[in-house]
This record gives sequence, C-alpha cells and structure tokens, in this order.
Amino acid sequence: YQYHYVLEALVQFLELSNQAVGDALSNLLMVEACLRVLNIGVNYWHKLFTDLPSKTSKVVIKDKSKIRTTNDETKVITPQGLQHDIDAVCSTVADSRAFVRPSGTEDVVRLHVEAPKAEDVARLTQKLSEAITKNSDLNLSLIHI
Repeated sequence: YQYHYVLEALVQFLELSNQAVGDALSNLLMVEACLRVLNIGVNYWHKLFTDLPSKTSKVVIKDKSKIRTTNDETKVITPQGLQHDIDAVCSTVADSRAFVRPSGTEDVVRLHVEAPKAEDVARLTQKLSEAITKNSDLNLSLIHI
C-alpha cells in the first residue's frame, strides 16, 4: 500500500511541475509535500543536494515561433538539428545539461546551462549560442542575464 501511495504522489508531482522552468512557489510546496511523504527533514534533504553552477542567457530573435519545444520545454523540436547539437555539446562535459526555449513574452530564446564547474558553464553557453546560430536563420545575438 505505501509503495503505491508514494508512486502515485511522484506521478502527481511530475504532472504538476515544469522541470525546465518551474515556478518557485509551487516547487517549494511540492518539495514540502515530498518531504512529508518521505518522512525526512529539510536538513537531511539539504545534505543530499549539490547545487551546480548555472547561467541563463537570452538570445534575441526576430520570431520566437521558429523555436518549438516539447511540452515540458526540455527538448527542442524545431529547428531540426538544434537538439542534436545541444546534446552533442552537453556530452562533452559530464553531468551537464542545457535547455533552450522561446520566451513567453519577448522575441528571445532563453538558454539555461548547468555544469559541475563555472568554467564549463561559460564554455558550454558559448558553444550552445553558436549552435543556435548555426541551426537557424534568426539573426541571433547572445545577451547574458
């Protein structure tokens, strides 16, 4: 019974959250719920977590609709080839990841990069901005935020 309850809670958690962009308040409430279900405290949970260096940049484009992602915004659908290049660049640094998604309000693409070392984040950000430029005709420029 307990296993089924925990599994169902995890499924509901994944359906509510957006792992690519998230919402701080809802994420906080979901973490609190998970900690209660698992019967662990914040101090123990904190010891399990290692925060990786990260950077969010935006790339100004003429038409954000040219970049399409999956519903969870973790993979690029179009332009074709861009997700392959993102995966290839990230594969050069163990435990790194990157997301590219169009802004909901501006004609920009948001680029989020995480890696174990800050210098890897900087290098991956540069290479990924080049990959975005290579895979599109969007007249891109990188702006660090």
